[in-house]
Amino acid sequence: MNVISTRHTIHLYRHGGMDALLERVHPGCSSAMTAETGQQLLARLRQDDQVWTARTVANWLEQEHGVALHPSTVRRQLLKLGLTWQRTRYVVAGRPDPQQQTEFLESVQDVKKGRSKG
Repeated sequence: MNVISTRHTIHLYRHGGMDALLERVHPGCSSAMTAETGQQLLARLRQDDQVWTARTVANWLEQEHGVALHPSTVRRQLLKLGLTWQRTRYVVAGRPDPQQQTEFLESVQDVKKGRSKG
C-alpha cells in the first residue's frame, strides 16, 4: 500500500468502522460477454486443433453470438476464464523421419537445378 491509500483506509475506518472497509462493487460497464458465452467459448477452444488468436476469437464471438469485442478485450476475458496464450511453433516438435528428410532435400536440389520429377 502506498501512503495515500493507507491514509484513505485509516480515514474510512475512523468515520465508518469496519463496515466502511468492506469491498464494494466498482462502477463501470459490465462485459458484453456473458458467463454462458464464456463457457461456450471454452468448449469451442478445447474441441478444435485450430490455432486461435485474440482476433479470431473476436471474429467468432461476433459471428456466433453477436458480441463485438476488441482483441485486447478478448485477451482480458480469456485471462478471466483462466486461459493463457502460448507462442505457436514454427517447426514441428521432435525429430523428422530421416528418409522423408533425405527425399525432401533431394527434391529441393532438383527444384534448384530446374529439374522436375516425372
